[in-house]
Amino acid sequence: MHWSKVHFRSVSAELNRKRRLLIEAEKEALQAGDNSRVKSLKADINDLLDKESRMWLQRSKVLWAKNGDQNSKYFHRRATQRYRKNSIVNIRNSEGLWCSNMEEVTTTLVDYFKDLFTSSQPPQHNETINSIQAIITEDMNSQLSAQFMEWEVKEAIKQMASLKAPGPDGMPLLFFQNYWNLVGNDVTLDVLSFLNSATLPPHLNHTFITLIPKTKSPENVSEYRPISLCNVLYKSFLKVLANRLKKVLPKIISEHQSAFTKSRLISDNILVAFESLHSLQKHKGRDNYMAIKLDMSKAYDRVE
Repeated sequence: MHWSKVHFRSVSAELNRKRRLLIEAEKEALQAGDNSRVKSLKADINDLLDKESRMWLQRSKVLWAKNGDQNSKYFHRRATQRYRKNSIVNIRNSEGLWCSNMEEVTTTLVDYFKDLFTSSQPPQHNETINSIQAIITEDMNSQLSAQFMEWEVKEAIKQMASLKAPGPDGMPLLFFQNYWNLVGNDVTLDVLSFLNSATLPPHLNHTFITLIPKTKSPENVSEYRPISLCNVLYKSFLKVLANRLKKVLPKIISEHQSAFTKSRLISDNILVAFESLHSLQKHKGRDNYMAIKLDMSKAYDRVE
């Protein structure tokens, strides 16, 4: 955050300085008949404008914007809106009381997620799990455990979004994609080393955690969802794994799970639930039917 503020201000300050110099240079050019300094300053200003536009674009998170779009008030407004929306000024604690002091807000957030991600130590069901027949075939196993290759790393880098918020390394994917000829070998060697040796340096998965509001005016911690902003190397490592796993997932995940699997839609389950409830309402006869709604609030945090 400190780096961002300093860098942003330095670009804006330099842009203003160059504009003042340009006004002076244009006056001098009229008298001396030499506009070489004017051309040089205009080129510098264009470079700074391009840099400022990219910085505002990344802060505003407008992913559909194209090269050439102006650094307008729209981007500034979007960036400001995002900042206000994502800022947590106050929050209700576990007792339902409002906390506005930053130390209290921080404690409330940390305590909630510590409790959420702490295991409840459920009983083990090894006998049940061991009785489930394995559905991974030898062919699938060979595909999954094969040596990772250079092309897989390059493909993963290409597939990821260019301007997603960076992690602790401060680097967007755009840099690696545009300068792959310079950094590609080092990135590939590192990622392949992690994948093929099955060892991960402890610092690699250091992340920034940010909370995204689920509702328009969140009051409780449960109305925020945490996301991790990871380093580029870690994201590349995970993307390569995901690309390999997604080839076999449709074959081993039940067709009843319609979400988060390629070629399946989460909306299918909504339609099934609607049709099931409709059938219950219209059902006539002696047989009794029932529906059970399970509490899966931790479905993608942990399942125990």
